[in-house]
Amino acid sequence: MWQTALTASLQAKSEAKAAGSDFSSGTHDVQLQRLEMRPLSVDDVNVETKGLHIVQTLKYKRILITGSTGFLAKVLVEKVLRNQPRIGQVYLLLRAGRYNSIQERTVDEIFDCSLFKPLREKYGDEKYVELVGSKVTCVSGDIGKQSLGLSSADGHLLKTTLDVIISSAATTKFDERYDHAVNINTVGPLRLLEFAKQCTKLALFAHVSTAYANGKRKGFCPEVPFEYGQSLQQEIHQDEANLAAAGISTPEFDPGSEIELAFSTADKLKRMYASDDGYSPKEIIKGMVKLGSERAQMFGWTDTYTLTKAMGEQMLMKHKGDHDVPVVIIRPSIVESTIRSPFDGWIQGNRMLDPIILAYGKGYLKGILGDPDNVIDMIPADIVVNVLLAAIVKHGGYKLRKPIVYQVASSVVNPMMGMTFRDALYDHFRKHPMASKHDSLRLVRVKYLLVVKNEAMFWFLLNALFNMPLKALRSPLWVNNGMIRKTRTTLKRNFESVKNMAVTYRPYIFYEGRFDASNSERLLSEISDEEKDLFGYMIKDVNWDTYLKKVHIPGLRQHVLGWRQTGTFDPNWTIIDPVPERYLPRS
Repeated sequence: MWQTALTASLQAKSEAKAAGSDFSSGTHDVQLQRLEMRPLSVDDVNVETKGLHIVQTLKYKRILITGSTGFLAKVLVEKVLRNQPRIGQVYLLLRAGRYNSIQERTVDEIFDCSLFKPLREKYGDEKYVELVGSKVTCVSGDIGKQSLGLSSADGHLLKTTLDVIISSAATTKFDERYDHAVNINTVGPLRLLEFAKQCTKLALFAHVSTAYANGKRKGFCPEVPFEYGQSLQQEIHQDEANLAAAGISTPEFDPGSEIELAFSTADKLKRMYASDDGYSPKEIIKGMVKLGSERAQMFGWTDTYTLTKAMGEQMLMKHKGDHDVPVVIIRPSIVESTIRSPFDGWIQGNRMLDPIILAYGKGYLKGILGDPDNVIDMIPADIVVNVLLAAIVKHGGYKLRKPIVYQVASSVVNPMMGMTFRDALYDHFRKHPMASKHDSLRLVRVKYLLVVKNEAMFWFLLNALFNMPLKALRSPLWVNNGMIRKTRTTLKRNFESVKNMAVTYRPYIFYEGRFDASNSERLLSEISDEEKDLFGYMIKDVNWDTYLKKVHIPGLRQHVLGWRQTGTFDPNWTIIDPVPERYLPRS
């Protein structure tokens, strides 16, 4: 029934008629198997003759993925379908949201996007529809609800068939209201784990966290799981004497109590601002955002997002217990566009560092608060997916005493300096300038981005560039001048944008932690020789200057801007390039 509805939605969207296909669904006629995994220890694995065989291992397996409309999960779904069309079934847990059905949302937000274009071209419209319809199942559910919001029938089917659960759903807003972030990032993974414990055939539970769950740690950040109730304040200040000297108190950190605090405070604010017309959501949002920020700072994290993700890991640590299902935690750093698979440069949304890149290319970002000598830790999305799939193959079916952590990051293995980022932006937009928003024939000529390390100087310069001209334009002489009003509105909007970027990205641009990625690099090196080109390209091989100039920034212009304001950049140019060695030089 699910597959029929999804196939119908795909057919309607692509205006193609369903035809016969040689794809076997693998749903009812294939005997379920436990994942055939490599040994847990890497010491006795001869990578030259053995290695991890991801494609073969995925055959006939059933995988549940949450957060499937998100950037990283889409790359995962595409890679699984493209490399193993004989996957048993991919279940996508999602809500209908603003759509009429979950099938309609799945087609519109996932399978109709440009990421799946190579897969569609490989099989043709009809067989593509048949492949997705037979291998992908949409399940109505919500990790923000008890029992995942599943119907009894759906819950029973999943509990008796699943081999792997991948927890990828999250709210990534840095200043999210505390109760919402706790519900999704902290309690959500716990709900999914409790469901996993009821699955009779489950071989592995994989949770996607973030490397920035390391909070305000400085220096080397190892790939180790959090202990329940582990606060970072004492790590940061080393001892009680330093804490006292800094005037910092260290209240006991208990994620369970934080969950109660978040929900009870939200209820309290609803009662406080209740009226005959309901309650004021503005006041509640303001109060909950403030609470999240305060709690994060109190316990040693940068913001609500990183705190609640760390608490999510700690809840998994506490509640995993002695259950046989192994838990793997994937911690990527700043996830950006794909470097190779299915093609270089695919990205979804204006995310993380991208507002800085596009604001600079459009000409209104002249300078930014930052340190050109500090490291910016980013990672291509397809490398994160490769590590996730390799971890499933390596650890599935083996009992682990503690969760295994894989940090997929570059700051230790292959660091990219702030000056590399700045220089790449200048080189790209100097050679391929964007066009003015209001005049497509006028090109935006960028100057070298001013990176100001001193905060006082930065705010002084920002005031001089924006606030002083704004004050001058408020003169009564210009009140009725339409062009001046338009200029004033643009200046104010740009000022707010630059100010918000400085505040939002400050903890990440000045971040002093360096993420160990030894586990991830070792894991990728264990991939079999036959699959190296598919899954085994290494973090250490990425040339960041080339990646930014020829992959990531063009990808932003193609997939986020849709070639708007392209200027001299050929809008018919495509990033799709099947040559895998192009941007990853082998040693």
